[in-house]
Amino acid sequence: MSDPLPPGIPHRPGARTPEGLERCRKATWKHGRRSAEAIAGQRLRGQARRIVADLDALIREAEAACTAQGVGGSLADAEAEGRPQA
Repeated sequence: MSDPLPPGIPHRPGARTPEGLERCRKATWKHGRRSAEAIAGQRLRGQARRIVADLDALIREAEAACTAQGVGGSLADAEAEGRPQA
């Protein structure tokens, strides 16, 4: 097996100090999609989407209950007209 380095160039073991390891880590950084801040933002957006979906489901459930009781109209219509909501 041949050595990948040309003759006369010694093997370099790489960074060993914490500062050197940090420099190596940052040197290969290409984008911030996997940074801790980006991941936290993705989780927060996911939580917000789930909350909005839950609220939409509650609104549909309330509108179905109003329709079943014969109250008529939707909650959005009542809110637009300024009627008190039950």
